[in-house]
Amino acid sequence: KTIGRIAPSLYNSTLGLFISGKVSGPVCDLRSKSIQVKSKSGDTFLDVSVRMTGLPDIEQTMSVVEINNCHTTSNDVSRVVGAINGKSGIEFFKRLAPDIKYMFKGSLIGLPDDFVAHGLLTSKAGDIDVDILLKNDLKLNGFVIKGNVVSHNFDVGKVISAKALGELDMKGSISA
Repeated sequence: KTIGRIAPSLYNSTLGLFISGKVSGPVCDLRSKSIQVKSKSGDTFLDVSVRMTGLPDIEQTMSVVEINNCHTTSNDVSRVVGAINGKSGIEFFKRLAPDIKYMFKGSLIGLPDDFVAHGLLTSKAGDIDVDILLKNDLKLNGFVIKGNVVSHNFDVGKVISAKALGELDMKGSISA
């Protein structure tokens, strides 16, 4: 509930995380070589390097986040996203293959409402390269997403538990 006083949309959040790391520098230029975040279950782990310039003006704060190591499961994504919203889980993620562990390495660069996400998602279901721009659009009251996605031997059937579907090699663009 404490974080809800700072970020009211998180007031009902039940998310529990273990966070460790060292941050240095003045508020206007914060840096960390390694911040580690682990979910309560331990099924989600994140190790990032961060540099933030521009605080305390959050809207003008430029961030460079290198995701050195991230792994999770669909069940834990369901729990984490649900807990952020004060729920026990998100049904969509619960339906995805629970035995698949997903790993991600990449970067997030930009402002809080205008940033680029680039990286590689790997799992025993295959690989997906992403290079996506996410930008807040006040007229749409949400984010505009544009970019490219490339999949390599990605077994869609394994992820959504549909034996009729198989591996997918794809190069595509996203615009939403």
